[in-house]
Amino acid sequence: MQAAATPALTAYITAHYEVAGQAASVFYATTVSTRELSPQELAVQVAGKYAEPIQRVWRHDLYYPEVSQDPREALRQVWARYGGCAGCHLSERRTKVVLFRGNPDATVAMFGEGPGRTEDAYGEPFVGASRKLQDKLLEQSGIPPQALAWMNMVGCRPCNNRFADDRPPSIVEKIACSERTLMLLRAIRPRVVVCLGQEATTMFFDRPPPPWTWTTTPQGIVVGHGRHPAYLARRLGVQGGEAERVAAIRFYRELASRMPSLTKVDRWPLPVHFLGEIQDGRIGTH
Repeated sequence: MQAAATPALTAYITAHYEVAGQAASVFYATTVSTRELSPQELAVQVAGKYAEPIQRVWRHDLYYPEVSQDPREALRQVWARYGGCAGCHLSERRTKVVLFRGNPDATVAMFGEGPGRTEDAYGEPFVGASRKLQDKLLEQSGIPPQALAWMNMVGCRPCNNRFADDRPPSIVEKIACSERTLMLLRAIRPRVVVCLGQEATTMFFDRPPPPWTWTTTPQGIVVGHGRHPAYLARRLGVQGGEAERVAAIRFYRELASRMPSLTKVDRWPLPVHFLGEIQDGRIGTH
């Protein structure tokens, strides 16, 4: 039986396609159609809008089961459900599912767009070449990297084949993986989510806020927009790089000053999209 389309997701379809759409499932959420389409019809509609063709997306309703309030047990439940996910074509190209790294008790989650080649090989997020720079920035700001939770918007490496370069996840892949992402956030229940890179902010905002800023949502969740460490690694040593480093230190030091008073969210809201009607530009404790 079809789940009712959430107002936020229906509004997303309407806003982006300028036509009322139905978004009750992964299948519907990739199109503006109010009826179920065949894979061939769906591919034709989406091919003109996105470079990534639809090769295979499961037809299933978005379903958000309850998870334990104990983060460790909840992570085991999420892994049992999504550790062998075959919900989209990326499952045919991955080496390992990349789910989570870090402290299950963390109140702060570092949130990226997707695993790269190194993460795909190790099965953990943020273990690539840019990890050293990110850890150094955090340590200089007074934040132990091991005290944080690390995760991505999608759990499989976005690429056109195993030998191709990394690329940002397509909207099809983000929607197909949104159920897993939200269940992971519900398992950890972080008070603060730091989006590393503009792509990661699309899980929370229609339009990304400026880099190195904080947004407190009406739900009491704080979303920060920081630069991705790979971007910073390219900028350091060139014009403007020092300004980015200073901005990063200021950003993380503000987070460090608030971390002792942060508590986990009692229950993450559904759906994750459009959490952020901007309330203010500062990090809050709520």
